[in-house]
Amino acid sequence: MSDNIVRASRALVDKLEEINDDPKFQSVWTINQIHNGPYTGPNYVEELSTLKTVLDGNDPQNSVVGGQDRKFRFDTSLGQFVNRVSGEAIPLDEPIIIFRARDHHSFHILREYLSMVSDEHHKTAIRERMSEFAEFARNNPDKMKEPGITHHIRLSSDEES
Repeated sequence: MSDNIVRASRALVDKLEEINDDPKFQSVWTINQIHNGPYTGPNYVEELSTLKTVLDGNDPQNSVVGGQDRKFRFDTSLGQFVNRVSGEAIPLDEPIIIFRARDHHSFHILREYLSMVSDEHHKTAIRERMSEFAEFARNNPDKMKEPGITHHIRLSSDEES
């Protein structure tokens, strides 16, 4: 790959990540979720992950697609999370939760969850994720925060009042 293409690609990746991490940009998606439901249009998550993998000198065929979750991916055509291996979608009526590495409680939640798991393969996967969360915290102390709920999202308890 030519040096110019590599430089331009790295600059594009950095800019896209800067935009995606910007709270003002993220709020656009929250507003969309409130008014229109889940976004189901096109995205560039897998392509961006593949480009980053290639720029790092790795073979994208052996990497984790999307990079964020090893077991599930978001299928934009379905508007649901789907198991990467079986293709089974998580039903829309099944609640899920996402713990982000920037939430300074997440590592502790994973450690507690690890203490409850008996399957060794699953334990290894949890330890790997814990290591990634710890590395993120070390490398990004400015991004770590106390979790809080986005107060403009309607809670079920609000509807009962």
